[in-house]
Amino acid sequence: PAEVETLLGDPTKAKETLGWTPTTTLEELVAEMVATDKEEAAKEALLRRKGFAVVGSMENPPTNQAAATAATAAKPGEA
Repeated sequence: PAEVETLLGDPTKAKETLGWTPTTTLEELVAEMVATDKEEAAKEALLRRKGFAVVGSMENPPTNQAAATAATAAKPGEA
């Protein structure tokens, strides 16, 4: 309910005020984001294979209630 349905960015003000222009294309940005997500997934998979409990990212909240509780109860820097 608090999320906007459509979010559109417009760099016009940055260009006019600062002379800024983007140096990364949308395609490059998406490729970088996907590569990073794949790297993180591989790290989590390795930890799970080695027997570690992994909470995961907030994009995919944990379904294990004990892990979710532990993650939210942890002090900053401990999770």
